[in-house]
Amino acid sequence: VAEVRGRTGERGGPERRGQPEAEAGIRSVLASTYGDMGDYAKAEGHQKRAVELLEHVRGSRDSLTLTARSALGGVYIQLGRLEQGDSLLKRTAAEQSALLGEADPKTLTTLSLLASSYSYQERAAEAESIGSRIVPLLRRHLGDSDPVTQSAMNTLAVTLRDAGKYAASACLVVPLHW
Repeated sequence: VAEVRGRTGERGGPERRGQPEAEAGIRSVLASTYGDMGDYAKAEGHQKRAVELLEHVRGSRDSLTLTARSALGGVYIQLGRLEQGDSLLKRTAAEQSALLGEADPKTLTTLSLLASSYSYQERAAEAESIGSRIVPLLRRHLGDSDPVTQSAMNTLAVTLRDAGKYAASACLVVPLHW
């Protein structure tokens, strides 16, 4: 991370050479890497910049821009800025649904993040509503072994369990294979 960051980080990287999309891609990878390491503050800075670059080059309603914006919403959730994350994810999901369709994997990923946020906030009815709608679509389009599908299934299972719907919850739990 330090080596890539040193090449692209605060100096502007490829953008200075007229490659803002390349910089946006690198910054999204850095944001994901920092997020995987639990450094969400650094992830936020890189993901914000990726969104800014893509909005400038591709427009605010472009598929790549919306994907980057969804990732930023996920970072906000991890930072505990749930209202900010929810707002961004709701708006992004609506735009993705209009552009790509609700069954598109990118739209479903954004909706899965939003359902997870609602679940964290104990907003069970909203989490269940989204989860019940997207889990069948995720299973059909991405399959049961996909990480987004598994996350959405587990979020819905926890939401249903917490609501006392044990049988429905048990059907969704994804077994871990070591």
